[in-house]
Amino acid sequence: MPWWSWLIVWAILGLVLLITLGSCAIMLWGKLMRTLNALDVIGKQLSDLDIGQEQNDDDLAGERTSATPAVFLDRTALLLAVDIAAAERRRRKQRRRDRLITHGKLISHPHMIQRTEPHAW
Repeated sequence: MPWWSWLIVWAILGLVLLITLGSCAIMLWGKLMRTLNALDVIGKQLSDLDIGQEQNDDDLAGERTSATPAVFLDRTALLLAVDIAAAERRRRKQRRRDRLITHGKLISHPHMIQRTEPHAW
C-alpha cells in the first residue's frame, strides 16, 4: 500500500470521529435542555406547594392562652373551649388531608409521566 493511502484512511477515520463527537454533543445538548425545562416545571410546582405550606404555618402559630387549671373554669366555658379545640383539630386534619391529596394529584398527573420524547423510543 502506498504512503498516501494511509493518509486517506486516517483522514476518513478523523472525519468519522468528528462526526460522531458532534452528533453526541448535539444529543447531549438536547437532553440538557429537556432536563432544564423539566426542572423549571418541577420548581414551579414546588413553589405552588410551598405557598400552601407557609399559609399552614401561619395558622398553626396562633396565639396561645395562658394555662388555667380546669377546676377554676366555668363548665360551659370549658365545654366551649373543648369544642373549639376539637373543631380546630378537625379543620387542621382536613387541611392536611386536602394538601396531601393535592400533592398526590401533582405526582400522579398524566403530564408528569412522560410518554413523549425522549422516553418514547
